[in-house]
Amino acid sequence: MNSLKEIVKTNKSTNSGATRNASFYTKQKNDFITTIASHEDVTVREAVATSDCLPRKVLVEMLKNESETSVIRAILLNPNFPKNALINFCTNDPRATAFNDDEELVDYVEKMSS
Repeated sequence: MNSLKEIVKTNKSTNSGATRNASFYTKQKNDFITTIASHEDVTVREAVATSDCLPRKVLVEMLKNESETSVIRAILLNPNFPKNALINFCTNDPRATAFNDDEELVDYVEKMSS
């Protein structure tokens, strides 16, 4: 029976990820982000929405499909969320009325729209 060291040494050259290119890993990353951004658990979606590493287009897509106010709020307060999408949401989306009494969000929108 081979030792773990021998197995790793033997398989090192054949199992290397070096043969995969950057586009493969980018696709994997994007698929993962899309999956967790639409997770069934609201706490997972809210955690994703608060990430400052999340791409703008994912935040915009999340907002289109989201019904939970806690997640919508996290999306709107994310510093990567595009200003024009924030203004569009506040002026054209009926879901925006749910945040009329949210002082932090109101202050943030005032700051971003000026």
